[in-house]
Amino acid sequence: MFDIGFWELVLISMVSLVILGPQRLPQAVRFVLSWVQRSKQVVFEVSSKLESELGLEQLNQDLKQGKSRMFDSKISAELNQLQQSIPKVRPRASHPPAATVSPAQAKPVSSETLEKKESTL
Repeated sequence: MFDIGFWELVLISMVSLVILGPQRLPQAVRFVLSWVQRSKQVVFEVSSKLESELGLEQLNQDLKQGKSRMFDSKISAELNQLQQSIPKVRPRASHPPAATVSPAQAKPVSSETLEKKESTL
């Protein structure tokens, strides 16, 4: 958090020893450590209260379950739709397709034949 290395700690301890002296230094260290411990405790309490009040873990679990349920329901709906369309497709598949005629095999059609077909329509 503060990114203080070993040599920085040595320098701080030497300066505090010179300023406070050997008699008041242990009391100052205890005071600083007690404040650090209290601040850690307050941070832990606040974070645990927020987590319990907001129910973050429960919300995350509910969100994951909701996504999986939604995905499962979509898959089951698609599966049901496919199963319903199978009987419709099977009769068509049993009949072979109509024979197709290539353009080379096709006979030319006269204009009279086309006129007769148009008049019947």
